[in-house]
Amino acid sequence: MDQMSHQLSLSASSFESAAFRVGQVARRLQAEHPELAVGSVTCAAGATSYQHAEDLYVHARLELRAGDLEAARAWADALGADLTLKIRESKPFVSEVGECTAVIDGIDIEVSGRRTLSPEEADAWRAQQNDGTAENGAA
Repeated sequence: MDQMSHQLSLSASSFESAAFRVGQVARRLQAEHPELAVGSVTCAAGATSYQHAEDLYVHARLELRAGDLEAARAWADALGADLTLKIRESKPFVSEVGECTAVIDGIDIEVSGRRTLSPEEADAWRAQQNDGTAENGAA
């Protein structure tokens, strides 16, 4: 087998393996936590090899968009992860975003949830940003 055929075969089989493992973890989480909300799910896998390198880069990720912060907190608890909260502005909205990450069987799990701040909360956050009293964009 020539080098190019070897790389194609290695990348393809590694990608298939990663995609299969993402599916297994997704089904496992569904079976173990059927009560937890999910707004959207992205399953991602990839494998890259280079002509003059022996290394193969393989990644596998499961993104769970929980919808709201309470659902994201519930997922964080179930995964044994810490939910990080930040305030983000995407005009005209200001949102509190919660995110956490975990690794299960070599699969990166990313969970997020959000809530839109009320107009009063958004105004207070913007005022704090203008005063320079906020740290790292969080209120």
